[in-house]
Amino acid sequence: CQLSHAGNCVPMSFRSKLICLVILTNLLLCGAVWQLISGAQSIKTQIQLFGPAVGYMQGISAVNSALTRQTKEIFDYLILHNELDKQELMTSNKELEKYFQLWQQSAEDQKLLNVEGEDEDLALVGKTYSAYQQWYKSILQVVALADQGNQSQALQVFHQNWSSLLET
Repeated sequence: CQLSHAGNCVPMSFRSKLICLVILTNLLLCGAVWQLISGAQSIKTQIQLFGPAVGYMQGISAVNSALTRQTKEIFDYLILHNELDKQELMTSNKELEKYFQLWQQSAEDQKLLNVEGEDEDLALVGKTYSAYQQWYKSILQVVALADQGNQSQALQVFHQNWSSLLET
């Protein structure tokens, strides 16, 4: 019902009802579109956080696996003195470098996304990488001693470095 100039109630015309219906429908559609956009934005944010988190976990896992493999290779080389074990030991260093980079880059990405605790995680990556570099230098020394035929000295240096690394 529309009000006339005299204040009487006059029924709305079909055209007026149709216009009101179209306006109401458009408002509802705009609200639905706004909800979809808000939801999509929320999902996008979650995906942005998920990618670096997965990379971070992959980096840690890969470093752990590669260190375990490297330790196995040095034991194999010291016991069997097989050149293939030595080659695999040297190859594992390149893999470890790549995995440390993944770990660090993922932590940096998370820090850029304002994820809490990433300063501590970056410090842990740095500390672990520093300890690894010391470990690898000692491994090269052990390999050199083993190549010179000083097996017992190589084992002694390995044991000393292994013990000191476990204390850090």
